[in-house]
Amino acid sequence: MRYTSNQEMNKSISLEDYTKSMKEGQKKIYYIAGVMPKDIGTNPFMEPFKDSDVPVLIVSNQIDEMVFQQIGTFKGFTFVNVESGYEEISKDLGDKEVQSDMP
Repeated sequence: MRYTSNQEMNKSISLEDYTKSMKEGQKKIYYIAGVMPKDIGTNPFMEPFKDSDVPVLIVSNQIDEMVFQQIGTFKGFTFVNVESGYEEISKDLGDKEVQSDMP
């Protein structure tokens, strides 16, 4: 399975590739579901990641999202949907504050 990443929009990457590009100390695999790569720049859930080096997988197939939810982890890294994990996101973004008024 291969995905687009916010850091490599013109290239498909595997989960293995993603883990290699993770920020040092990052313990979660972030993904956003149901959006097309071309729409990622206008998605409000991606706002905390705009100036960050934390990669986010772009999952446009609902089956992939279900698989992530069912398996829960890959190589010890937990899958986190950016639309539902705002509290967790702040840990990987360091001193960047995540807006608490986000949906």
